[in-house]
Amino acid sequence: FSETLNGRELNIFKTRLLAEVPDTLQTIADEYGITRERVRQIEERIKEKLKKYFEEHGLNPKEI
Repeated sequence: FSETLNGRELNIFKTRLLAEVPDTLQTIADEYGITRERVRQIEERIKEKLKKYFEEHGLNPKEI
C-alpha cells in the first residue's frame, strides 16, 4: 500500500496513523509549511486510499 503514496502522504501515514504516539497536525503542518486543515485533508485522502486498497484486494478493514 505504501507504494501508492507520495512522499508527503507516506510521512503523514507513518507519523499520524502508524505511530504509537502520533505527531500533532500542527507539528506536521509546520514541517511542510501548510495548515493543520490541509494536513487533516491529506490524512483523510490517505484513509480513503487505504480503504480502496483493501476493497481492491478483497479485504474487509472491519475484520482486521
